[in-house]
Amino acid sequence: MKKALTWLLVLAVLLALAYVLGWWPEHQRAAVLEAERTLLQQRADAADGRVRVAALLGDLLTLRETVQDLNFGQARGLSTPFFEKARAEAARTTDPALKAALDSLPALRDPVTVALTQGDGAALTHLREAERRLRVALGYPAPPSPLPTPAALPPAPAVAPVMPGAAPPSTAPAVSPSP
Repeated sequence: MKKALTWLLVLAVLLALAYVLGWWPEHQRAAVLEAERTLLQQRADAADGRVRVAALLGDLLTLRETVQDLNFGQARGLSTPFFEKARAEAARTTDPALKAALDSLPALRDPVTVALTQGDGAALTHLREAERRLRVALGYPAPPSPLPTPAALPPAPAVAPVMPGAAPPSTAPAVSPSP
């Protein structure tokens, strides 16, 4: 009887050991796959946010082209939805660079609206600035800022510029030919 109980106990331990040896690798694999799934989901969410901001940039480019065509009435109709989408996306996004760019756009809304209402092409300058901000936030090449600040202006050149094809000015003293 004692021998049977010992064998039963050994058999139970072996079964438990077999179960753990089969379960542990699968548990580890499942944990690794769950971590990978979480990372991929975060990356997909970030890409989705960038796609939404890129679509917003497309709306802005449409608005800018409408202003360039001097169609101010249609531009006024495009302006409000653009700025509303930008505000909604700023509240939704978690990317700091995109959020900063989107949060800076409402400051341009009033100048753009006033310029469009007056039929003034100055709206184009503000729209180009908004485009530059979105392009920089998305990592796209961007033109220089159309609204320079005094600190952003380059210093005046110390030497007069050299014309193409002309010899550069010499810093050596002039030597006159001997007679």
